[in-house]
This record gives sequence, structure tokens and C-alpha cells, in this order.
Amino acid sequence: MPRVKPKRLLHYSRTCAYYLQYHIIFCTKYRRKVLTEPVMKDLIDALKRYAENDPSWNIIEISGEADHIHMLIDADVNLNIPSLMKKLKGPSARELFRTHPEIKKYLYGGHLWSPSY
Repeated sequence: MPRVKPKRLLHYSRTCAYYLQYHIIFCTKYRRKVLTEPVMKDLIDALKRYAENDPSWNIIEISGEADHIHMLIDADVNLNIPSLMKKLKGPSARELFRTHPEIKKYLYGGHLWSPSY
């Protein structure tokens, strides 16, 4: 289970100090077991890259199984979780379909992720 050290423990705004952590789980469409070892490695690398490019959140811990992934993230108070999930699911699916086209045959309609999280 890869562990990433948090950049900072306590966040400060003008009137408060906070430390928000979210445990996010998202599943593959129809719970298909398409996240094999090489696919999971590429997915984790992509998610870490997305976290490096956005200063409003970072990954504390990330792991997964063949049909879902778990992320524990440290976030700013102003972070909008639905928009974060949109930024994570769309690009990661496109990247995995491009690098691992064999997973498309297990999924209908070209969707990798279930709409829930």
C-alpha cells in the first residue's frame, strides 16, 4: 500500500485552522475486475501526478483492488469534492483506455468508472 507523506498537517485560513481528510472510494463500472497489476500501477501514477498539479489537495494514502480504488486525501476547506472527482475520473479513464486498450472489451459503452463515489 503506497503511502505519501502529507505536505502539511494543519491548514490555516483567516479565521480558522483545519485539517480535512476524505476517504474516497470509486468503483469500476459494473464492478468489473479490470484493474490488474499493471493497470493499477499506471492508475496510481496518474492520480499522484494529478495531485502534484493541484495545490488544494494531496494524497495521503492510496490503494485498490481489481474492481475499486481507495484514496485518503488531505484537502482545503474550499475544495469541491464533486468537481475533484470529475477531474480524477475522466482523465484517468482516458489515460487508461489509451495505455491499456484491452480493458475496453470488459466494459460496455466505453465507461471505466461507476458514476458514484
